Amino acid sequence: MNLMKANKTIQLISLAALSVGGLAIAAENDLIFWSSTLESGGHRIYATRTSDGKTFSEAKVFLDPKYSCIDGMMALDENVAAKRWVLVYKNEEEPSKGGKNLRLATALADFSQPWSLVETPVAGPGSTMRPHEMAEGPSLLKRDNLWYLYWDAFANGHHSLATSTDLKNWTDRTAELQPPPNPRHGTVSRVPRSAVGWLSKPPAHP
Repeated sequence: MNLMKANKTIQLISLAALSVGGLAIAAENDLIFWSSTLESGGHRIYATRTSDGKTFSEAKVFLDPKYSCIDGMMALDENVAAKRWVLVYKNEEEPSKGGKNLRLATALADFSQPWSLVETPVAGPGSTMRPHEMAEGPSLLKRDNLWYLYWDAFANGHHSLATSTDLKNWTDRTAELQPPPNPRHGTVSRVPRSAVGWLSKPPAHP
């Protein structure tokens, strides 16, 4: 396998504490995934696993929707009958080919079945969420049973936000979003308030 270069969005997921039906995932507890440019053109999302941060399994295709894709980010959905991973990623094709938008895929928490692709875009061209703005660099997290999807409207010079209770129906909350100066896409995550020095009081915005 020849990978020409790694895309700048890389995510590390720890599977150490995750079990499904009493069955532990694997000894290789940490999953690292990223998107790479193929010699034949386009991108795919690859992954490797490690238990010690020193030795790694062979990199393999993690998501192949049959079109160029980058900027993957994954979150665990525990409030369903069977725990599942939700992966948000960018379709990197041109808008004329159905791309430059954000899409979702889901898989059981133990990865025992292939990814299930949600074909309708969540945000960007071809979607109902800011369809006139290209989208990339998504971040997905869940708080109080509400999903928060952040992304970079890179051609329009701002970041956007949408929320959903079911990952199907989304509400545009971009007007409420007040990120810190010069945010980089793909870096939104939940941390204790005490760990964020510039938050001196609870914000009045998402």
